[in-house]
Amino acid sequence: MCLNALKKKIGWKTRVYAPSWFRIKVHNSTKDGARPLWHFISSPLYLPKKYRDIIEPVISRNAYFAAPENTLLAMLTDERYHIGNLAARRINKAREIRPDYNCVRRFVFPAVKFRATNYVDLIDWQACNVTPPTVLRHISSHELLKMIQDDVPMDVWDFIKFPSHTQAVQRIMKLVTEASRKRVGPQNRDGFIKTTVESRK
Repeated sequence: MCLNALKKKIGWKTRVYAPSWFRIKVHNSTKDGARPLWHFISSPLYLPKKYRDIIEPVISRNAYFAAPENTLLAMLTDERYHIGNLAARRINKAREIRPDYNCVRRFVFPAVKFRATNYVDLIDWQACNVTPPTVLRHISSHELLKMIQDDVPMDVWDFIKFPSHTQAVQRIMKLVTEASRKRVGPQNRDGFIKTTVESRK
């Protein structure tokens, strides 16, 4: 009994945890958030139901990147043209329904579909309150569709520079905390942070 549980734990670490951790380390931009999440969700499907019943509620409570806003950003930068085009159309539709960007929106975790075959299908789009990603508010609906149709390279998108809530964010938080301890005054702290970040490049 104990040996069997140990084998399952080792199997989970080698088949699910380690590859997912590596994927997040390599692809740590906001644009990638939904894809590693889908990989993490689809990987433990080989486990018996009793283990999945433990894992799935935890994932559901922490599925930030399954939110429509974040999934749309991943779709927008997808290599497949039809996925990017679908994202642009969904963003434009959400803008028509909710044109006001200045209101406060309540973040609600969407219900995650654990048997999804693609990250695009992680949520039920009809049941979700789809809101346009705020990082795209400076791009008009017409420009957005044109960028997709013209196959504009990904480095033009501003939001790809934003780290997801993984290791990159933890590093920045550690740096800000360190700067707060070492430097007094906002200008000194900002200078310390900028110098440290530049030296790591």
